[in-house]
Amino acid sequence: MKAELTFNLDDYDDKIEHLRCVQATELCSAIHEFIYNTKKGLKNEAEAKNLDAYSAINSVYEKFWDILKEHNLDIDKLIQ
Repeated sequence: MKAELTFNLDDYDDKIEHLRCVQATELCSAIHEFIYNTKKGLKNEAEAKNLDAYSAINSVYEKFWDILKEHNLDIDKLIQ
């Protein structure tokens, strides 16, 4: 079985779809890292710094953005 995807990179919508396809593996990797590798670290950080609920939630979001950045993912470019 074989599949072939064709994109017109002169078309804005096709260009976005192409970007999503070529970055799918990095996105999956980033999500995997966040789900499986960050919970304990974030929990330890919250306890060590005695973070309130707002600060703890903010820490989670910052970590997720850091992981996306490490994987060269710009969500604003992928979702428009």
